Amino acid sequence: MADAAMQLDMLRNYLAENDIVLNNDGLPAKTESETASRVVELEAKLAQYMCLQEQTECELQTVSRQRQDALAQVSAMSTQLNHLHSIHRVLP
Repeated sequence: MADAAMQLDMLRNYLAENDIVLNNDGLPAKTESETASRVVELEAKLAQYMCLQEQTECELQTVSRQRQDALAQVSAMSTQLNHLHSIHRVLP
């Protein structure tokens, strides 16, 4: 037990000498500027993802409209083809 306490003291001294401060969880505490810069970084990533999502939604709407238009054209062409077949059967 004494050996572990001595090692813990050595670790704490090393951390203190190197200006490393631990938080209550025993993890390196971050300074306010580090935390603020991380928040800014995450906000920028979020804005980028939101922009990409909006672009994707617009592209999806465009492709959906194009699909509907293509289906309408196929339906119209099918009707015309059926009409031509019926005319062809009537004519000798």
